[in-house]
Amino acid sequence: SASPRPSLAREWLEESFLPVIKKNNSSVQEKIATVTEHAAEQISLVINQKAGDGKVLVTGGGAKNSFLIERLKALSHAEIVIPETELIDFKEALIFALLGVLKFNDQTNVLRSVTGASRDSSSGKISLP
Repeated sequence: SASPRPSLAREWLEESFLPVIKKNNSSVQEKIATVTEHAAEQISLVINQKAGDGKVLVTGGGAKNSFLIERLKALSHAEIVIPETELIDFKEALIFALLGVLKFNDQTNVLRSVTGASRDSSSGKISLP
């Protein structure tokens, strides 16, 4: 059996996940619900292992996905805490700015230890006006 991925690496998504979704005859809404349920189940497994019945702060774009949050709350033993929208947006903007600066300087901004990719890389595209 394959070892679990620490993250949804692009390679895994393209090779293993998208072909299954594309072959399925379900509606777009059903596919999105299925993918979201799968993500919630995988995230909840980690939450339950690492946080137990503690608290987990959810930030980033996923914190705005009400269905994902509903499923995390149902599947996790931990208390799921969603901060104010301003904090979610600010953190997301800072992270993408950092990724952009790293890319601009041709420095690694994708770690294989996080994504499960075969190597570290500098991902993204700089488009000047």
